[in-house]
Amino acid sequence: MVAVVKELTQGRGPFIITYTGHQFHFLDPQPHDITLKDIAHALSQICRYTGHSRRFYSVAEHSVYVSALCENHLEGLLHDASEAYLSDISSPLKMLLPEYKKLQHSIEAAISKKFGIPFPFSENLKDVDTAQLKTEARNLLSDHSWVNNYPTKRKYGIIPACLPPKEAEELFIRTFGQLKNECFS
Repeated sequence: MVAVVKELTQGRGPFIITYTGHQFHFLDPQPHDITLKDIAHALSQICRYTGHSRRFYSVAEHSVYVSALCENHLEGLLHDASEAYLSDISSPLKMLLPEYKKLQHSIEAAISKKFGIPFPFSENLKDVDTAQLKTEARNLLSDHSWVNNYPTKRKYGIIPACLPPKEAEELFIRTFGQLKNECFS
């Protein structure tokens, strides 16, 4: 077992094998290790609210809605892309995990570099993401009283459709394609 751990942590450090077969190194995230397909697939499989929602609701679908509401649509789409590699951890737990937050920060920076989005993320994004969270909570969680602790300029987000993973993955990829075409046309 020690030999396996040593082998996994040599070089660029511990890694996972992604959906497309790439090695993704947590301690040394590089833009060339990041693919849209990996992000879309993984986020479509991850349920928001650590699975404690009335229906399955993916991070991919959430990201598409944030994108639609955000000033920088591509930033909105990719704001949770680090979760494709780290998984989604609830905000209260994340506060207890400073090392996770450091990893998240470095992965977000690599993703931002790969796709040409601003980093750190904008204040507009934070406000839109929080407004979307509040809308989701009201529609998907049994207790959403805590959302009042998060003030936002925007009152409402988009009501979740709760797409199946494959549909959410396709929507994420299609949205990315539309946004990249807008940026370069």
